Amino acid sequence: MDSAERVIRCQREDGGIYLSDDITKVKMPAFNHHWGLGKTFEDKCLLRNDDGIVTLVLAAYKATGKERYLDAMVKYADWTIANGPHERPYSAFGIQAANVLDIGRMAGHSYADWVLDNLDKHCLKLQALKTSDPMADGGFRGEDEEGDAGIFGGHALDYVTNRTTCYMAGLLFRLSGKGTGAGFSVWGLQ
Repeated sequence: MDSAERVIRCQREDGGIYLSDDITKVKMPAFNHHWGLGKTFEDKCLLRNDDGIVTLVLAAYKATGKERYLDAMVKYADWTIANGPHERPYSAFGIQAANVLDIGRMAGHSYADWVLDNLDKHCLKLQALKTSDPMADGGFRGEDEEGDAGIFGGHALDYVTNRTTCYMAGLLFRLSGKGTGAGFSVWGLQ
């Protein structure tokens, strides 16, 4: 439960979660797939794409029944909806949507409208179809490991990556009703 408590200490009043419980000791974060988005230092310190914190804190709630864990995640889901989805990182929507669906399922809230309203632009339109490359076809575009340029140069949308593909596929499996496995979901802990 120590890790779940640390996450809660990193949470702002509005529900956003910082990368540290004391951002005054953090250097200016560079843009990557977890943080660095925004104009202000405080914005850049907010987590934008994190599956681990939701799984961790929901598991703590499931193990202890302590409402503060669930309450923290509902605040996080509400913050995510109010502040996203983002154009970048491209991998964010898949995991943000899966997170809010899992939080909503546990808390008895429906966040499905937000997910469905954003699904086409932030998920389906990123799918690589008819590429003639069997290693890329069907995957999802958007490389965010190295900021704006991509690992090998070019534009982030030039790449079909495992991270983005896994998050988007996981989201689509959840929406189909078949995505309840242990990967990135507290529902695998049943």
